[in-house]
Amino acid sequence: MSELVLRLAVERLQNLVLADQETAPLNRSASGHLYAILGELKRMQVWLKGKTQHKDRVRKIEELDYQIEDVIETYRVLGRSRRSLSNIEIFNGIKMICMRYVWIPFALRKIKSDIVSIIKEIEEAVPVADSIENQGPTRSSRASYSSLFGLKEDQKRVRQVLLSRTGSNIPESSSQIGVPVIPICGAVGSGKTTLAKRILYEDSIVSKEFNTRIWVNVSEKFEIRDILRQILVSCHGWMKHMFYSSEEQLLERIEERLKSQSTLIVLDDIRSIEAWETLCKTFPKLDKGSIVLVTTRVGYVAEYICRNEYVHTMTPLNEEALFRAYTVYNELPDHLKPCFVYLGHFLEDQEIDPEKLSHLWMIEGLLSTGESARGESTMEMTERYLRELALKGIVKVQAEEVPTTKKFKACSVVQGIENLCVSNCEQKHFLKIIDLREKDYSLSSIDVPRRLVIYLGKHRVDIEPKFVKIIRSLRVVLGNMQQIENELIWPNEMLNLDEFRVLRILDFDGIDFRGQKLPTGIFNLELLRYLSFKECVLEELPSSISKLSYLQVLDLRVKKLIETKIPNVLGNMRRLNHLYLPLKFGTQNGKKLGLSSLTELETLENFNTTLCRADDIFKLLKLRYLGAKVEGRFEDFVSITNYMKSTTSRNCLHSIVDVIDFDCYAEERHSVLRELFQCQVARILHFNGHIGRLPSSDKISPSFTQLVLNNSHLNESSMPTLEKLPNLGVLVLSDDAYIAKKIIFSDSGFPKLKRLELLNLCFLEKLEVANTAMPVLSSLKIKNCDKLESLPDSLEIRASEHFLSIIWPEKGRD
Repeated sequence: MSELVLRLAVERLQNLVLADQETAPLNRSASGHLYAILGELKRMQVWLKGKTQHKDRVRKIEELDYQIEDVIETYRVLGRSRRSLSNIEIFNGIKMICMRYVWIPFALRKIKSDIVSIIKEIEEAVPVADSIENQGPTRSSRASYSSLFGLKEDQKRVRQVLLSRTGSNIPESSSQIGVPVIPICGAVGSGKTTLAKRILYEDSIVSKEFNTRIWVNVSEKFEIRDILRQILVSCHGWMKHMFYSSEEQLLERIEERLKSQSTLIVLDDIRSIEAWETLCKTFPKLDKGSIVLVTTRVGYVAEYICRNEYVHTMTPLNEEALFRAYTVYNELPDHLKPCFVYLGHFLEDQEIDPEKLSHLWMIEGLLSTGESARGESTMEMTERYLRELALKGIVKVQAEEVPTTKKFKACSVVQGIENLCVSNCEQKHFLKIIDLREKDYSLSSIDVPRRLVIYLGKHRVDIEPKFVKIIRSLRVVLGNMQQIENELIWPNEMLNLDEFRVLRILDFDGIDFRGQKLPTGIFNLELLRYLSFKECVLEELPSSISKLSYLQVLDLRVKKLIETKIPNVLGNMRRLNHLYLPLKFGTQNGKKLGLSSLTELETLENFNTTLCRADDIFKLLKLRYLGAKVEGRFEDFVSITNYMKSTTSRNCLHSIVDVIDFDCYAEERHSVLRELFQCQVARILHFNGHIGRLPSSDKISPSFTQLVLNNSHLNESSMPTLEKLPNLGVLVLSDDAYIAKKIIFSDSGFPKLKRLELLNLCFLEKLEVANTAMPVLSSLKIKNCDKLESLPDSLEIRASEHFLSIIWPEKGRD
């Protein structure tokens, strides 16, 4: 690990040497010190190869390296601000001169002296045996995680409670579902899910007591119908029309199947009281002798479920189990270790966005700049790292339905491995997680983290000023909690960000800022590179956002129903690489946003031509992803189409276009639409409006992966055209997008179609599906197609063999 820390330190210094020299170059003395430090660290890299015993000294070098970065980047911020000479800028210019010729050379000379002293200590130290990091078992890290944890005592106690289910420990009268409920409660990574699986599947004594055993995964955003289907499949197997059935029909079948049965059901990962109450309202009636096991990470949820009766609290892992689990981490290649530990930022998230992870890893310096220089993008590097972690069995990845700029939709840490993240975060002073839902917290000198994750609650956190000044990353999360809003301590009451002078990353997750001010000093964070309000409630973005001149990533994708007012100052933030605008937003005085000066942009999402100047995108020559929305205006539609077919869009690898209220009855409009269909950079098209006739398949780009058509009035001749598109993975026809009576799916048609939705097609009466049509179709949804009576046998057969999921709410059948 020491080698890795030094490698990252060297890369940070190399980036400082190369970046922004034309804006605010260092003087000769300072540059000399910087190159000397770089040389010493490179020499130490070679010397430390294969040695692990100098972790504390290397960590001191890492701290000094961070200090160098903070000093130089602060100087360069001043260098950019002096280009316009207001009084403040003149003062900053004088300050910068003092920094350039006095403070920076002095600081670098002092840091160089400290680093040389530490390196001398390392070289003179008596060699000692390698640390425990390189010792221990050599078992494959891909072994089943259930074998990593010694849970025998926990299993024995839960088994005893199960077998004495009529005892006073768990009276049925205390349960909301008519049978005893036993919660298993423990922190992330404590092994509660592994324990429940062992009891359900591997405990021979328990299996003799219950006729039926059922496992149910309760996702954070679960649907009751999905829960009921899981139960029905477990107790009955696949049923022909299960996917059409209503909740009432599913309940009836489950209760019929479980009648006179003693049943053990596990509900895994219930995170809130609301989730439990929702389940109780539609939970099937179980016979006497049945029991429900519930796993949860939240103590008050467990107590609520069992009405303050028996709760099984997980025993902390013993040293032997922790040691066995730790070998999984030790077997990782060095470049993956900090990336895996970084996932500790998101332990309460069931799904982590790989795109977000890519931005954060890059800003933190965890992705190799050497690999980027060889042409691999940061997203490609991130996906390669995630694939490697997945092969080691400690991360799960979820593929995109139809890949665009990214191949993975989400990733997550495998259950049972989360404690590795937590333990490594704490031991290596990499990250501190503070949970204010449980108690007040004071950050002490023994913590000294550079990264904080704070879960908001009714308690407070106290951070001493001397520690605030070194924090580089801050994530503030609402999390899953049952406290009402007026009990929360909001960020602006808790944190004064004026003191977080070296903060690079600020991530607000799920915070409702209505009636609340943003934390004080947020727009004085001159070194900030990443700012996110994703899934927050933010009604207005202050114009002082433009002061964040170092910002590279700005994520304004607030909750979908919220409209955010955006000031016309984003064009001043010229270092932005990735800009995610809100799905709904307004502008000041009705003027369109000007973004033409953002020439470093690689990602632009939710670019609405009603609110942004459409022609500005012609100036964004580095754009690699464009998500654009056109609402009715012909001129804007022409601009977007011309951009996508122009030579300036060569680097724009993927475009998603959403066209709303745009009828193409006139030839002038239809001709532009035909040009759009030919654009090679277009991947996804959502089109709401009349099309009537499609161009021939050879006049449509083969790059399209998703088409969503509404009110398009296509006739029967359109399907032979669409089914020839070689990469089409999703097709949605809605609101009379198709007006013929019959759809024919020919042999070998739609070779890559995975999802088909037919919604509100009032003329549709019949589907004809050839045996080899849509060979990879996995999801079919039909809704409000009133004249359609039945499905072809070929689709029914695929559904019966579990190859196809069919959702047709109006056709619940036995």
